[in-house]
Amino acid sequence: MTASPKDKPLNRSRLWLFRLLVALVLPLLLLLMLEGGLRLIGYGYEPTFFVLDEEDDSLVRENPEFAYRFFPEALARIPQPNRLPLKKPAGTTRIMVFGGSAAMGDPEPAYGLSRVLERLLSQRFPEREFEVINAAVTAINSHVVRSIAKDSVRLDADVWVVYMGNNEVNGPFGCGTVFGAQGPPLNVIRTGLAFNRMRLGQWMSSLTIGQKEDGVPKNWGGMKMFLDQQVASDDPRLDRVYQNFQINLESIIDLAERNDTPLVLSTVATNLPQSPPFTSKSSDNTDWELAFERGERAFEQGRWDAAIQSLNEALTENSSHAETLYVLGLCLQQVDKRTEAMAAFVKARDEDTLRFRADAKINAIIRQASEAPGAALVDADQALSEHGPYFHEHVHLTFAGNYQLSRLIAEQVVAQLGLTDGPADWMSEVDCAYDLGLTAFHRKEILTDMHSRLRTPPFSNQREHQMRTAAIGSQIEILAKAMTPQAGQASLLQFQQAMKVRPEDWQLKRQFARLLQSIGQEAEAASLWESVTTLLPHDPVSLFQLGSAYNRLKQYAKAESSLRKAVALRDRHPRAWNSLGICLSHLDRFAESHQSFAKAIALKPDYGEAYLNWGLVLANQGDSEGARAKYAQALANDPTYLPAYEKAGKAFSKAELFDQSEKVYRQLVEE
Repeated sequence: MTASPKDKPLNRSRLWLFRLLVALVLPLLLLLMLEGGLRLIGYGYEPTFFVLDEEDDSLVRENPEFAYRFFPEALARIPQPNRLPLKKPAGTTRIMVFGGSAAMGDPEPAYGLSRVLERLLSQRFPEREFEVINAAVTAINSHVVRSIAKDSVRLDADVWVVYMGNNEVNGPFGCGTVFGAQGPPLNVIRTGLAFNRMRLGQWMSSLTIGQKEDGVPKNWGGMKMFLDQQVASDDPRLDRVYQNFQINLESIIDLAERNDTPLVLSTVATNLPQSPPFTSKSSDNTDWELAFERGERAFEQGRWDAAIQSLNEALTENSSHAETLYVLGLCLQQVDKRTEAMAAFVKARDEDTLRFRADAKINAIIRQASEAPGAALVDADQALSEHGPYFHEHVHLTFAGNYQLSRLIAEQVVAQLGLTDGPADWMSEVDCAYDLGLTAFHRKEILTDMHSRLRTPPFSNQREHQMRTAAIGSQIEILAKAMTPQAGQASLLQFQQAMKVRPEDWQLKRQFARLLQSIGQEAEAASLWESVTTLLPHDPVSLFQLGSAYNRLKQYAKAESSLRKAVALRDRHPRAWNSLGICLSHLDRFAESHQSFAKAIALKPDYGEAYLNWGLVLANQGDSEGARAKYAQALANDPTYLPAYEKAGKAFSKAELFDQSEKVYRQLVEE
C-alpha cells in the first residue's frame, strides 16, 4: 500500500527529529557513562574547597586536592586545616576570610588575621559565639578565591571578609605566572575550570599534562620561581589582569548579595618604606645612569638635597626605574617631605617588575567595587602601607600588623552585623598576643623562619639586603636572651590559662606543643599532638608532628604508625618522609630508610636536613664515604643549613681530607 502524499512531510519531519535526537542524546549519554564510570572506579579528585568529613558527615573539612584545578599537582598549595559543622550551630556567628598568604597569616597562621579577628570579636561580645574560618591559601588569586566563595555558600556564613590582590600577576592564569598558561581570556579560564570539575575533564587534562607543564617548576621553590617572570608597568598584558580581577571581584560581590551575606572588602597593604623593589626595568640610557650614580653617591654621603636633584634628573631620563624612585623616597624622608616620599615609594612599588605586591590599580578596583550594596570597605592600604614595622618583608604582616588590620576589619564586621557596642573595649594588642599564646619562643621561631626566607632570591637581590637580615638577626638574639627559665614558666602558665578557656582550640594546642618541645618536655608535647590529631584526624601535618614527637621519645613503632598515616594522606610531604627515614633507621630497616630519604629529597631537592640525616644513617652503618657524600650534597643544595657544616667538617677531618674540611669551615664562617 502506498502512503498518501500528505503523510510524507510528517515522516520526513520525524526522521530529521530522530536524527537530531541521535546526534545530541547519544554523545551526551556517552559522556554521562564515561563520567559515571570514572567516578565508579574512584578516578580523579573532588573539586570543591570543602568536602564531607569521612568520620562524621555532619562535618566538613578542607580539601587538600582542591587546588589541582589551578596548579600543577606538584605545586598545589594546601588550605589551612578546618573541621566544622556543615550546618552552622544555633547562636554562632560564622565569618569566612578569603585571600592569599597575607590573609592566611603567613608565616604563622596561628597568629594571623583570622585568629586575631576571632579573639577581638569574642572578647568584645562575650555573649556571642564567633567562628572565623580561614579559607585563605598561599599563592592564590581572584580566580581561585571566586571558586572558594562559590563552594562556601552552603556554609551559611554571616559575613565574608576578602583580602586579596597580591597574586593577580603571578598567581594562576596571571601574565607572570609559572603555574601554567599566562593570561588566557577569562572565558577560556572559566570554561576550563568548569570542565575540570568533572572527572572526565580531569582525565582529559591528564592526557596533555606533559605539554601543559613544559617549563613549569617541578617542585615548590617559593618566590625565586618567578625570577624570570618580570612584568613592566607598561606591559599590555596587565590590562587583562586588571580586567579579570575586577570581574572576579564583582562576581564574589554578586554571589554574596544573592545569598544575603554581608561583605567586608579590604584594600591590600604593602610595605612601602622598608621593602625596596625586587627588580627594575633595565635601561640603556647613559644620561639616566650618570645621574643615578651621582644621586647614589650623594645619598651615601648624606647630602640629601643634592641626591634629590640628581635622582630627579635621572627620572626625567627614565621615569619608570623602580630603584631610582625608591632611593628618591628615602631622601625625601630625610628632609621631612613625607607626602612626596610616600608618592615616590608608591610609584617604586608600581614600577617593580617582579609584581608580588598589589599595586595602585588593584587597590583602586577594590575601592570602586566596595560601593556595591551590602559591601563595606576597609582601606588597609591607606592605614598600614607606610608603616614598615607592620610587615616582615613586602606584604606579610607581623603580629602588630595583623592586629591593626583585624581591628579595622572587626569594626566593619560589627557594623555589617548591626551589633551594638559590647560591654568591653577592643582587646589590646598585648592582651591579644597573650590570649593567643604568642610567646618570646614563638616570636623567635617566626623571625628565624623569616631570616632564612630573606636570605634567598629575590629578597637577597634587594637593596640593603644585608642590613635587613642583620636587623632580624639582632631581634632573634634579643628574644633568645629573653627566654629565661622564669620566662619559660610564665609562658607555660600563659598557655595553661588559655586552654582552660578554649580546651578544643587545636591551634592553641599546636603552639603549646611546640613550646613544650623547645624545653624538652617531649612526653607532654606528644600528648598534645595526640589531642590535635583527635580533633583533626585528617591533617597530615599534625600526624607528622606526632610521629616526630614519638621519634624523639624513641617510641619508633608508634612513630612509624603516625608517619605512615601522614604520607598516606599527603604523599607530597617531604618532612614526613624525612622523619619516617629516621624512624626506620632506628628499626634497622635501612633499605626502607634510604628510600624514605630519597623520597623526601625528590620532593624537595634543596632539603639539607634530609641529606644530613641520610648521611648520619650511612655513617652509623659504617659507610663513611657515603656519609661524606650526603653531607656535601646537603651543603651544595642548601648552603644556609648550618648543622650540615659541622658534620661535614668533622667527617672530612676524620678521613684526613683536610683541604676539604678547611673549605667547609670557611664556608661556615661566611654563612
